[in-house]
Amino acid sequence: MWTYTINLVRDLSPGVKRFIATESLFGIGAGIFGLILNLHLLDLGFSKAFIGQITSLGALTVGLTSLPAGLIVKRVGRKKMLVIGMLLAFVSLVLFGAGTGAAAVIAAQLIWSLGMTAVVNSEIQLIFQYCRSKKEETSAYSLLFAVFTFFTGVGTWVAGYLPDWMPGHSTVYQYAFFAAGGCLALAGILRGALLPSTNARAEIAAGAADSDAENSAGGAAGIAAEAATGRAEQAAAEAAAGRAGKAATEAATGRAGKAATEAATGRAGKAATEAATGRAEQAAASGPAASAEAAAKAKKGQASYRFLLLLAMLIFTSGFTFGLLNPFLNVILKFRFGMEDGLISGLLALSGFFFFIGSLAMPYCVERFGSRRTFVGLFLFNAIIAAAMAASMPAALFAGLLLARGAGFTMLNNLMDSECMSAVDEDERNLFAGMRTVSRSVGNTIASYWAGYILAGDHYAWPFLLTAAAVLAGYAIYARFVQGRLDRRLSGQAG
Repeated sequence: MWTYTINLVRDLSPGVKRFIATESLFGIGAGIFGLILNLHLLDLGFSKAFIGQITSLGALTVGLTSLPAGLIVKRVGRKKMLVIGMLLAFVSLVLFGAGTGAAAVIAAQLIWSLGMTAVVNSEIQLIFQYCRSKKEETSAYSLLFAVFTFFTGVGTWVAGYLPDWMPGHSTVYQYAFFAAGGCLALAGILRGALLPSTNARAEIAAGAADSDAENSAGGAAGIAAEAATGRAEQAAAEAAAGRAGKAATEAATGRAGKAATEAATGRAGKAATEAATGRAEQAAASGPAASAEAAAKAKKGQASYRFLLLLAMLIFTSGFTFGLLNPFLNVILKFRFGMEDGLISGLLALSGFFFFIGSLAMPYCVERFGSRRTFVGLFLFNAIIAAAMAASMPAALFAGLLLARGAGFTMLNNLMDSECMSAVDEDERNLFAGMRTVSRSVGNTIASYWAGYILAGDHYAWPFLLTAAAVLAGYAIYARFVQGRLDRRLSGQAG
């Protein structure tokens, strides 16, 4: 598998390689932030229920602003939108570190959510725009997420020790927010400077069009010149013939003129009649043809929109399963098993490494087993693991299941995002990105709000049982509504 992965990296487009390289800083910043936020809020005196409300508020904000963000992307461009989003995230982290009251926390969460809205509505479309084929799109997405998860693990591990290395004043986690913000700001600046222009393809196409136009113009000019020369020679020949045979012509004019006139008149009348008839037939035929074409186009648009809704419904289950567990894993480890911050950061960092392994394994599994079999296997694997984690068990066994879940959950979500986006036409991807983000955010909002209250009552098994049920529901949606359409759409694009 490692040889396969090395070959994938080597064959990537230059823009994809730069994008993935800068993802490392984004991952480190996100890893630091993901570990310290809940612990910081708990130290400030906020309740678990408030943490659930803040998490759901962020997801809801992302959902509400995603469709407008999709329209903004069309105006400002994907690259610029991505950079703006990362800089907004930097501002949010500075505010998280500086503020201590509920108002400051809410404002920071809203700014963070706006930044993430800009990122998630531009990054996948942008990296796919740099790709040269559908196969490279799948590889690029998997490697992007692999790098992100690996360095998220690095950031999570570092976050466990930053409070000891540089303790803050409001809480020991305060200065860690500034370190995370610096990583995101640097990543945004590097992407603005290093990523290719999103107009590169358009410029190449325009250049090719200009070249074709010049060639066409040159050819037309040559033809026109030849025609003009021919007409001039013909005129000269006719003039010479006219002078030489003037007498003969005058003698024959009386006899030939009448016949020529009658013939010309007949030919002109026939041509005019045929032209008028042809125009009438064309006008009569154009009405039904135009109506049929418009009806077919409208029917295709409706079918395409229904397909996007089905994909969004599948993505909803992904957001729901994420919101039930992922934002609260550090809280669960701290209060269910009594782990210290250093041990929590080490375990979550190791889990991030398993995210990395899962990201690398996904394209390999798809190529070997096919997307359908891989989908089914991952749905069942994730449901079984989540249900098992609800049982009472030693911390060591729970940690092992957590690592296995990390790899399986990452593979399933990467496959879902990559296959769904690849199945969508280029001119619909901005729309689908907004729909995808709204669906995932709504699921995340409902689940995280619910999970906050469940954990506030110290019910640590319920989030895992609900996650298992949500994964099975996602599989039912996939098998019943999405599987066949997704296969047909991808095979049609490949053909």
